[in-house]
Amino acid sequence: MAKNIGYLTSGRTVESDEVYTPEYVVYAIEKFIRGNKSFTKILCPFDKDVHAFPTVLRKLGYQVINTHFNPQTGEGKNFFDYTKEDMVRMDIRYIISNPPFSIKDDVLRHCEELDVPYALLLPLPTLQSNRRFQDVFSRGKTQVLIFDKRIPYSTRTKTWQEMSGNHFASIFICKNVLPQPLVFDELIVRK
Repeated sequence: MAKNIGYLTSGRTVESDEVYTPEYVVYAIEKFIRGNKSFTKILCPFDKDVHAFPTVLRKLGYQVINTHFNPQTGEGKNFFDYTKEDMVRMDIRYIISNPPFSIKDDVLRHCEELDVPYALLLPLPTLQSNRRFQDVFSRGKTQVLIFDKRIPYSTRTKTWQEMSGNHFASIFICKNVLPQPLVFDELIVRK
């Protein structure tokens, strides 16, 4: 039986979590967001101002709150400190981000607790987990956006254009964002 060596040997540390999403990926999920842009507030809890999600979403007219938390410096706001009441008070309509893969289970569980529509960019194997199934997927509202190609993330030393590819496929795991539970879509590369 063949093994997915790329995924099995990929980093699962805080340092390996520091990868950046190309802007064109934001357009791929944005087309599924419903509502008046000027009144739609989006929380991007794992993003700085310069990252793709807040940059593109603001350019498209959305109100974006991005709160990237740095545990070493204490800067930003820790996503896990947000409550369901905060989401209502802040009028957050969506949570959209590329969260650190090393804490994806905690992020998914907390998104469920916050009870706000979300779209999280995660590795495809995230779908395969008995615990995740019990904690999140068994609730019956999980949606998945699968692309026709892999996303070449950038790092501190290489841009996404310089990356030759990615060793694992990425998907958006969503709740109340897509028109149906499973959507296959073309990922259009914009340079």
